[in-house]
Amino acid sequence: MEDILKDNWIKTINDFNQGKKQFSSEKSLVFWYAWNLKSSNPELIEEIDFERSLFVNFSDGTFLDLYLVLKSKNKNLRVGIEFKLPHNNGGNTNQTQTRQKCINDLKRLNWLVTKNRIDLGIFLMATDEGPYTNKGKYRKAIEFETYDGKEYQKNDLFPINELSSDSVEVISDQQFIWNNFEKIKNRIEIPKDQFAWIEPIIIKNTQ
Repeated sequence: MEDILKDNWIKTINDFNQGKKQFSSEKSLVFWYAWNLKSSNPELIEEIDFERSLFVNFSDGTFLDLYLVLKSKNKNLRVGIEFKLPHNNGGNTNQTQTRQKCINDLKRLNWLVTKNRIDLGIFLMATDEGPYTNKGKYRKAIEFETYDGKEYQKNDLFPINELSSDSVEVISDQQFIWNNFEKIKNRIEIPKDQFAWIEPIIIKNTQ
């Protein structure tokens, strides 16, 4: 099941990078991911929902970007997916705040799996801005890192601050592995109409 979800992410990103689709916003990325999955695997889908509220007494989150129930032989699999698409539309995104939001999404998915509200969490991210993929010398929120190779290790705690205040344990090793960013050096942007993208970060209970 994980391979199907991973392959669908690669197809969705390739559709954009090859000019077959356009992502005007993060919401359009979420939509096309769900559309591709439903089109390619109609027999697999039991339920699709956007902006599902699964959080109770958790200050760092209210809604989940994409909620799926996938048919399985033994029992249906509940999947929660969070997306991030920091996109340069003529001016840089707020990279400090967005880095915190990325790690907050990981926290939220770990929390949902721990609380048995989903069986599998997936974090997906793409960007056309170099600082997210490269290790930088940050002046603010320095512990919130998304650069290539950065790993949050099992049993550690995710970083917290005033924007991301809940304490959440990392339940399995989770690493940012970036693709299509070879031309990004010294914070140079990816060529126009191209996105770098991460290998899906899978969150599941390994105990």
